Amino acid sequence: MVASVITPPARSLSLNSNVLQKIKSYFFTEDVNFNLQFTKFVVCATLLVFAGYPPKLFSTDLLTNFQPIGVFKFLPQLQSAETFNWISTFFRLFLLGAILNFYTRTCLTGAAIFGVYNLIYKYNFGVIYHGNWLICTALLFLVAVPTRAWKPGYRGIHSTWPLRLLQIYTCMVYVSAGLQKFSRSGFSWAWSENLAVRIYSNKLTPVAEFLMNMDPLVLRTVALGVLVAELTSFAALISKKWAYFYLVVWAFMHLGIQLTFSYHMDFLMNIGCFAAFINWSRLRNTKYLSFSPLSIGKAVIGEAPQYSQESAMSAKSQDPI
Repeated sequence: MVASVITPPARSLSLNSNVLQKIKSYFFTEDVNFNLQFTKFVVCATLLVFAGYPPKLFSTDLLTNFQPIGVFKFLPQLQSAETFNWISTFFRLFLLGAILNFYTRTCLTGAAIFGVYNLIYKYNFGVIYHGNWLICTALLFLVAVPTRAWKPGYRGIHSTWPLRLLQIYTCMVYVSAGLQKFSRSGFSWAWSENLAVRIYSNKLTPVAEFLMNMDPLVLRTVALGVLVAELTSFAALISKKWAYFYLVVWAFMHLGIQLTFSYHMDFLMNIGCFAAFINWSRLRNTKYLSFSPLSIGKAVIGEAPQYSQESAMSAKSQDPI
């Protein structure tokens, strides 16, 4: 007796093939590496400006309050501010090397290693925030890019997938923040006196004092807008117009919180990750962006990058969204 072979319908095979093709084209479209280079430039410059210096940790009470988290459970505790200063110095040097495209992947790897200490070490003393996670992850995505993808004029799939991953992860961060708020108390998180109470208990800035004099309905509307914007952040992946809309919304959220509460500086670094959503190639030959971060580093070491006309035209036609 011959067993019958059941073959899937042709329509199902075609559908699966189309889905796989769309996924492949989304993550692995060949492109020149200008968008990747500029995103690396912005991420590293953001870290250099905002996080390249050691926090003030080494008071006598902090040395006795060490509560290691994650990988720090397996590492020795630092005993002096001088050691931490050296770690921060190496972190800055590696960031600068990556910005100047000097052994790019090596410098990115060094920046990631020393950056863990510089950015995360302060969370080993009982208080854990999440302001650094996004830009730390962005740095790790850049480390995963092969060495050849950082060379001048490179064109291939490695110019695309790191940006896609960073776009998706950025949206995940904001959606998870919204879900955390919504899971606690639903829309009542926003449509209550929650924001007013937070502002009142932390009224340290002129903006906070100004907001306290506003109608409670205004504060509720602002809080509701923040919650809705976070919950719908994946819409930034739909198109470049939606992406730019959410970039503006996210940026205003961070700036508003910083101006109101004055303790949001770590989260401001998230703005550096927004570079992954922008098609820098289209701006490259305009008056708004007439230079390349790649050319800065090569000019320093005396080597001018060469881009073919074909690569430049292709970069214009590609869109990272």
